[in-house]
Amino acid sequence: MKIDMYNEYIVPYENSEINLISDFIKYLFLCKRYQYYSKQVIKERLLLVNKAKDTIVTLSRDIHEAPIEGHTARIEQPVVLLIDDQIDFLTNIKNRLEGEGYHVIMALHLYKGFELFYAMKPNFVLMNIDIHEVTIEDLEGFTKAVNLSHTPIAFVSEETSLEGRVLAYEMGATDYVAKKIFSPDWFVPYLKTRLMHQQKVLVDELTGAYNRKYMTHILDELIADYERHGDTFSIVMIDLDHFKHINDTYGHLIGDLILRELVQTIQLHKRKTDDVCRYGGEEFQLILPRTNEEGALLLVERIREAFAQKTFEADGESFKVTFSAGIVVGHESNLSQEQLIYQADQALYQSKASGRNQIRMYSKRIDQTVVSHLHVVIIDDNRLIRTMLEQSFLQWTVDSSIKTHVHTYTDGVTFLNSDWYVPGEKYIILLDGMMPEMDGKDVLAQIRKDYPEENIVISMLSARSCETSIVQALEEGADDYMLKPFKIPEVLSRMKRLVERMLF
Repeated sequence: MKIDMYNEYIVPYENSEINLISDFIKYLFLCKRYQYYSKQVIKERLLLVNKAKDTIVTLSRDIHEAPIEGHTARIEQPVVLLIDDQIDFLTNIKNRLEGEGYHVIMALHLYKGFELFYAMKPNFVLMNIDIHEVTIEDLEGFTKAVNLSHTPIAFVSEETSLEGRVLAYEMGATDYVAKKIFSPDWFVPYLKTRLMHQQKVLVDELTGAYNRKYMTHILDELIADYERHGDTFSIVMIDLDHFKHINDTYGHLIGDLILRELVQTIQLHKRKTDDVCRYGGEEFQLILPRTNEEGALLLVERIREAFAQKTFEADGESFKVTFSAGIVVGHESNLSQEQLIYQADQALYQSKASGRNQIRMYSKRIDQTVVSHLHVVIIDDNRLIRTMLEQSFLQWTVDSSIKTHVHTYTDGVTFLNSDWYVPGEKYIILLDGMMPEMDGKDVLAQIRKDYPEENIVISMLSARSCETSIVQALEEGADDYMLKPFKIPEVLSRMKRLVERMLF
């Protein structure tokens, strides 16, 4: 398959057509690398596009649309993405939502919001459309990306005219709120209701695969069938190899196309009785009724070989993409969704640790194999805080297949001068904002300058609540910002979510 980000775009709707050239301007923003383009480069590329012939691509997909009644899906802590350049507005909402049990992430710029949207997969987006230097084309591009993932997005604006509201809804906003009447008091129940309705959606709009709500229902049915009739079944976890590198290199638009191509490949080779569900990000679950170990291996290997043979193109460069997979067969000792998913995940981790682009069956031996290392680095000159965090993280478990190492430093200079970084391993750094010799933001800037961003999550810990400090930390590359004093359980919960969504 050939994908040229300037000439071709596949639409994830049945019997849909789109004029690719005119929409390119709107989608240009969707490349993460947009922030690095100069205005001249953008103008030159747009000129080339305008001279090209319009191309129409039609895509149909094989999906089931039977409604599911009387089933409640497992709901994780919802993630809310806030995009605004006014820190006081952001922090006011953030504090209230976190008090209600939501996980809140913030962005001061639209391009950073786009990165966080793909990295953290939020359940809801709240965006100030008056944000500095944002154009209508930028808003349309971002809103379409959010809509493709079927995520609600609400616009907030100083504009109160009817024309402004009409334009917002035409661009795809779920809701439109005048900023002067915005209040966390009504936003909290509104958000709860909106997310409750969102749980009723069964199909992932971006890829055409089922979502986790449908997956939960089907797994319940398979478990019940096994208990009643002894029907064998298999569960497969599939994860694209080096997908973050693909997004960083070619842009998220190309990444989306690859996700859809993977689902199309699975649908082409699977049986009618099999179901493919999007588990999250670039991870999918293939559910195989009446399938034993041998049958599951044969089917998944056929899919793996077919997908590995595809050639993709972007920016004039050809490349191939592979996936790794883990398989578990249902039996008496693992008849719960949690056990089945855990064991399939363990097998998947083993296939990745063994070199990727391969398949592993779950076995008890895998349970005792550590396949990943996570380093928790605590940099704080306050001995009490450093000790409390260290003791808490020493007892912290993200996943049984991930071994956690805890390192502490009293200041940024000592940390930067140490041999702390091991290529290929994952890091979460809790960095104090105010330290002697070298300030936290300077340490942050040095880390982002010298080390690969995809392996390192940084959370700033600071007593500075002023707008300037928060803005500087986020602009220098902090992934999170927490104010002191904080509660240790909240820190652990927050770090677990960041690690799961951004590193593994």
